[in-house]
Amino acid sequence: LKKCHEYNAVLAYDLKNEADLDMELYGEEVKEWLQFLLERFRKYEPNALLTLGWSSEKYLNHFADQLDFLSFHYYKDENTLKKVLAEARKNHPKRLIVLGEFGYPTYRSDLMPIHKTKRRQKEYVSNVIEITKEAEVPFFIWTLYDFPEIPDAAFSIKPWVKNPQKHFGLYDAHGEAKPVLALFIREKDLAQKNIDDSWEHPKFLVNWILLICFFLFLFKMYKIISSLRPGD
Repeated sequence: LKKCHEYNAVLAYDLKNEADLDMELYGEEVKEWLQFLLERFRKYEPNALLTLGWSSEKYLNHFADQLDFLSFHYYKDENTLKKVLAEARKNHPKRLIVLGEFGYPTYRSDLMPIHKTKRRQKEYVSNVIEITKEAEVPFFIWTLYDFPEIPDAAFSIKPWVKNPQKHFGLYDAHGEAKPVLALFIREKDLAQKNIDDSWEHPKFLVNWILLICFFLFLFKMYKIISSLRPGD
């Protein structure tokens, strides 16, 4: 906390990331712990801005009177975000509301029909930005870079859940800019970069065809071997 206090780039403290997910498992114990955090931070950092980054807007009312601004994360369909923000504004008309996280992954599975394109990422982020501007809601996007590896404990051991979580970056893991970055940086070459990867042949189809052929081959060999008898 002392190091952060001396660091001029700190805007505010998000005391616990998506604490509502913990509340669903541990209930009142989490609320007591959050209350303890709030009191301690107010004691040691009386001039700091404090918030809690909820994973759902449904929890914005928790500790709302003790926080400097209300923050939640949003990864759902952008077409419902306008309604979500309007409802949040209605319930908290005098409070600053911040979209603390949002984003869209770019990921194509080699085995499963999961196909999230760079074109769709740029479209999604652009739509969310327009909605937040209209609602006058500040935002933070997740995230700057893709991650080569992420911990199972935080993101699940299921590959179809975990793997897309690595690819929310504005840059890929090799430092190559994605088309979505053009929404934030005005560079001629980047602005013209608009990869249409929505029609690329899905890798998983080829891999499944090869896998099926392999198992058919094994099955055929099994039938041939089974038909052989000693002395044949």
